[in-house]
Amino acid sequence: MAMAPERLGIGIRRYFTRPDVHPYDEIAWERRDARITNYRDGTVAFEQPDVEVPIRWSLNATNILAQKYFRGTLGTPEREHSLKLVIDRVVDTVTGWGVKDGYFVDKAEAEAFSAELKHLIAHQKAAFNSPVWFNIGVPGVPQQASACQPYSAPVSTPDGLVPIGDLVTQNAVGTKVFDANGLTKIVAVKANGRKPVLRIHTHAGLTLDVTGDHLVWRASGDGTGSFRPAAELQPGDRLSWHRTAAWGIGEITPLALAEEALAGVFQSDGLVAK
Repeated sequence: MAMAPERLGIGIRRYFTRPDVHPYDEIAWERRDARITNYRDGTVAFEQPDVEVPIRWSLNATNILAQKYFRGTLGTPEREHSLKLVIDRVVDTVTGWGVKDGYFVDKAEAEAFSAELKHLIAHQKAAFNSPVWFNIGVPGVPQQASACQPYSAPVSTPDGLVPIGDLVTQNAVGTKVFDANGLTKIVAVKANGRKPVLRIHTHAGLTLDVTGDHLVWRASGDGTGSFRPAAELQPGDRLSWHRTAAWGIGEITPLALAEEALAGVFQSDGLVAK
């Protein structure tokens, strides 16, 4: 009589967490206001009050979390307002997929996977890239976990524009780049293979070459907006414009690097051209 093969799971064991303590209960939390101002005139570009984050998080990290990664319409009850909600949305979804597809040998291993991942994210020891935070666990949104641009797409760095393909082939982890919020750095690179590429023509005379699943910021008339797949754009849609100029390595100060290190978990995905 043939014996059924032993299920081994993926080997997840607890390292940072304990079964009797939720990882959030080991963190001191506080509520604070997230606010981003225009550097030119000081006006408020984004604001969300009463945001819940770990006390040790910098204000910069809080602003990036609230402005970039909270889902739901600002000012409505559906709007996310806590880091816990964002982490739970993503991790619980991924854990559910793992249970459904048989990745865990039992319930205990699934719980260990979930708890360990939540600990890593909350303590900024690891991070997903932006499309994961934008899409995973959001109802009615394609569960797209990656985005892409063609090899030649320029990335703004302190030393000038560099093709994104060069950064991938050179494994340029640690390279300093600019995103919509300022200076950050690349923490991982990946080639996503061959995909059809769209060319978006703008009224300003500029073009943007991206894959259809690449997220771009579609602005609305009231100063807000949302990230949408490029394939969903229609003639007349408005895109936000961000600086692309570079002023040399002298702009990178030790203070800026220290601040980015704290906030990096939520803005160091290396994606640009939002």
